[in-house]
Amino acid sequence: MEERLPPAAIAANTNNDPPPPPPPPPAAPPHTTTTGAPNDERALQRLQSPSHHQRRKTYIIQIPKDQIYRVPPPENAEIMNQYRNPDPKKRGRCNRCVCWIFLVLVVVALIAGAMAAIYDLTLNPKAPNFAIKNLTIKYPKKSSNSHPTSYEILLEVENPNKVNCIGYEEGNVWILFKGNVLGKGEFPVLEQQGKGLDEVDMLLAVSTKCKLPKEIKQLSMKSSKSKKKQREISFSLKMSVRVKLKTWISTKSLDVSVMCDFVVTSLAEDADVKSQKCETVDS
Repeated sequence: MEERLPPAAIAANTNNDPPPPPPPPPAAPPHTTTTGAPNDERALQRLQSPSHHQRRKTYIIQIPKDQIYRVPPPENAEIMNQYRNPDPKKRGRCNRCVCWIFLVLVVVALIAGAMAAIYDLTLNPKAPNFAIKNLTIKYPKKSSNSHPTSYEILLEVENPNKVNCIGYEEGNVWILFKGNVLGKGEFPVLEQQGKGLDEVDMLLAVSTKCKLPKEIKQLSMKSSKSKKKQREISFSLKMSVRVKLKTWISTKSLDVSVMCDFVVTSLAEDADVKSQKCETVDS
């Protein structure tokens, strides 16, 4: 037979049972970003996935320190100070040295220039210059229709040297017309001082092998003051003269060859040469 307990005993028994478990804590509020929007749960799941942990790697970064390879010696600082603040005494010495070097160079240049001038004036004399002033034909005094006896040439001779004298020895002179020799003579003996200018009168004997051309004979009959149209005739004068160039130190002998091509319009004594070109070659 089942024993029944009073209600007070049942209440006492129920009080001896263990207490119930505590209630779970309240759920945390959802994490929000600065903008107030909820964080992406997919991104959190992707970070918490094992594949993401496998892809992460560790890197070691070494930052080099500043290295001083060599400390300059203190002498360098002294040298820099000397360059920045040079000693005025040393600067004066350098200026004196530069002045002396410049003075020596100027003296050397002056000596070289003087030697070159002396050489040009004394040891390197120039050959003389020649120019034709007039050409006439000399006939016998009895008749001008006869054969001419000579050609008279007035020649101007110039010494281009300032201090050197030139001595002219006897030489040969030819006058030509169209390549044919009309007359031949000799160059007279002459002595010229520096920068001398002299006129030489030469008589050239008529060549018997060549007759007087008709145009030259007609030209010799006309006066230089004739109003008629004057005809131009070209002649050539060839000379071979031996000269002595006298310097302070020595005397130099040269064989001078002269070739002059000139044009005249009259063979009268007062007629001038219209044009000419003379070349002097020394050997």
